[in-house]
Amino acid sequence: MDVPLVTEATSDFFRNVYADPELGPIFKASKSNMLVLRKHTSYFIHQLAQFECPMTPRQLQYLNKIHGPVITKYHPTQHHFDLMASYLIAAIQEHGAEAKDVLFMQKKLAPLRKLFPPDPQQQQQQQQQQGPEASDSSGSSSGSGGRLTDGP
Repeated sequence: MDVPLVTEATSDFFRNVYADPELGPIFKASKSNMLVLRKHTSYFIHQLAQFECPMTPRQLQYLNKIHGPVITKYHPTQHHFDLMASYLIAAIQEHGAEAKDVLFMQKKLAPLRKLFPPDPQQQQQQQQQQGPEASDSSGSSSGSGGRLTDGP
């Protein structure tokens, strides 16, 4: 993917994220410097597109370190991640990314979902599907609960 495609896709991504009724309030509340955020996102897209290998555990740890405090403070869930990823994929498609690049980007984004805690409704559905053996004696889930420290 070339620089103009990524630049335009980044602009559209943020336009859609800020307009989204679920994501907009999270991003607005963080009061992030948009210039820095756009540069970071463009760089991130370039990095994802340049290397045809999965993200390493070290890269995921770095992203966890950078985004963990924001996730902890503003409580976005895997549902919010799915929305963000869908906006990103739609933006690169709209600006001419080839199908192979779109598929590659989707595969590279997938492990990042684990950085976000599960949506409470999703977590409740999983517990119901697993039955009573999925809970310990305190009634809480025996799983990791989507902690930010979970590995890939």
